[in-house]
Amino acid sequence: MQDFVEEYFYLNPISQLGLVITRSKRAELISELAGNPRQHIDSIKRLGQGESECIGEPSLQNSLELTIQTLRHMPAHASREVSIGMV
Repeated sequence: MQDFVEEYFYLNPISQLGLVITRSKRAELISELAGNPRQHIDSIKRLGQGESECIGEPSLQNSLELTIQTLRHMPAHASREVSIGMV
């Protein structure tokens, strides 16, 4: 994930990214929509240290609903893209 974030911002320097995890059928925003790769990498490292362990059943629907709520506030002229990955 860290490599993905670094490469994403290398290829898209003016873009923004947000990270959502799902655990125990609940979605949680672990990194707000932002253009700072360090912020996202720090959030990923905290997950790796066990502070926010991903356990239980995932919920794709809850993750997408949280993502939609987050992106709903974006201006109409902005493009929105959602990528789903399993770690």
